[in-house]
Amino acid sequence: GEVGVSINSAANYTDTKDVVIDVVWPPFATGLRISNDGGFLPSETVEFDLSEQISWTLDDSVEGLYTKIVYVRFSPTPTDNPQTYSDDIIFDNLHPTVTESEAALIGDALVVMIDAEDEASVLASVDLQVGDEVLTEPFTSAVSFDLSETSAAVDRVGHRSGTSDFDDFRLRVTDLAGNKTSWLKIG
Repeated sequence: GEVGVSINSAANYTDTKDVVIDVVWPPFATGLRISNDGGFLPSETVEFDLSEQISWTLDDSVEGLYTKIVYVRFSPTPTDNPQTYSDDIIFDNLHPTVTESEAALIGDALVVMIDAEDEASVLASVDLQVGDEVLTEPFTSAVSFDLSETSAAVDRVGHRSGTSDFDDFRLRVTDLAGNKTSWLKIG
């Protein structure tokens, strides 16, 4: 491929400071230097042998939604015009929050209305847990789960209709970085 670097296979978000840098080096390269600092301060720079993937730790000194940039220079580096390659990723270590949820049983579907937010990235999915089984759907403010997909759910709600008590059900919301709420009761 083309010479360059990519964090976590070009992912947009990460929920952990520990990432993998994918590397494609130029023909002259015998090694590389990686830094969280574009000025390659010695205290912020680590030298590596050439490798297609390198484990790296992002600077996580600030919590929340922040774009993190990783800089790479290949050795030997021309002193008059060093070429710097970089990639960025949004480091989101904040969990989404659910402020309210309600559910209604409509035929074989459990429709869950969710009021949730995420300060750092976008809400991605909702998991519904019934016993040992988990159903996952993309996040919307009204998520419909087909309960016919799981025997445990049908057994537990087969006799119910409309709005009911859903004590056996738990839900959690996940953001694009992979942060999850804890399992919550509906209601």
